[in-house]
Amino acid sequence: MRLSWKKTIATAVTAVFLASPLAPLPAKAEAASLLEGLVIGVGIGSYVNGHYSKINNEQQAEMLVKTQEQTGVYHDEAANARLQNIVDRLTGTGLFEHEFAVYANPDESFNAFCTIGRVISVNKGALDILDDDELASVLAHEMQHGEDNHCVKGASKAAGLSIAAGLVLDDSNVLEYLMGAVAVNYINNEMFTMSQEKNADKYAFDYVTAAGFNPGGPASAMAKLRSEVGDLWVEGLTRVVNPNNHPKTTDRIEKFGKQLYEYSDKHVKVEEEKTVKVNGVEIITPVATQTYLTEQRAYQIAGNIARLYANEKRPTTSASVQGNSVYVGSQFIMTSQSGDITADAVASALNKAFAKD
Repeated sequence: MRLSWKKTIATAVTAVFLASPLAPLPAKAEAASLLEGLVIGVGIGSYVNGHYSKINNEQQAEMLVKTQEQTGVYHDEAANARLQNIVDRLTGTGLFEHEFAVYANPDESFNAFCTIGRVISVNKGALDILDDDELASVLAHEMQHGEDNHCVKGASKAAGLSIAAGLVLDDSNVLEYLMGAVAVNYINNEMFTMSQEKNADKYAFDYVTAAGFNPGGPASAMAKLRSEVGDLWVEGLTRVVNPNNHPKTTDRIEKFGKQLYEYSDKHVKVEEEKTVKVNGVEIITPVATQTYLTEQRAYQIAGNIARLYANEKRPTTSASVQGNSVYVGSQFIMTSQSGDITADAVASALNKAFAKD
């Protein structure tokens, strides 16, 4: 997710950095040649990476405090318990090697971020408009950044280059260069690369499905994000000063939709982000409600159906109706809303699709 606390979190990282014991920096070169500068750069890179790694692995509590001081804390017991419960379910899969500190902040915009120390914060704005299945995908994405040490890699690269430049240029303000590099890195939203963002999305889907969340949650969350802030993509010369480091949101929805299709053993798909199909049979194009967009409902309904194929390879029970809701055995599929086709019509379409297996 995009970082809205870029500059303030960079300050927090720098504060912890300065408060930590520093090993001696490589000796500064007088009138260093280009080759000497490159050699110095290698040493600086190793030094900075090691130091940020130490903070990342050993100073989570300190980073949590510093980050909370900068962002503020949303003091809602239920909200923070909700986040912790989701993280616990995700880590309970056994797929993560590290521990994460998570908390809610009071910002009303749609955002979440992971910083050094594997500290994750979610804005109140995201908590208010995402359900648990969607929120799990956002958290899983950020947790993958922490799991793969993306923050350390990004900060180390920027800080190392800056310090090396200071040494080669005979500039004594080494730590000033460090702080400036990290701050700029956050300001320009370049802490994570495009490949790292794509990697975090890929693993997020695997994590949420392993933890038992709706496989449609990741695409649904991105659909909601797009409705709030657009595609988060710039074209032309703007990319020079504000480079894209996240895939286009529409592309992320499409990728998550393809993962859902593969997860269902290629039985369930959402066409044009709105129509749920099973084995080529149209099941429903759900209407929007006060809470969910058409796209969100479509992906979540498809996710519930996909679970059947992932668990059984093919449903062995017919769809049935309970009130306005459709079930296949104990698996909830959807509740028909005003403006939808009836629950009976959905069940009939599902059974027609199952007959083609």
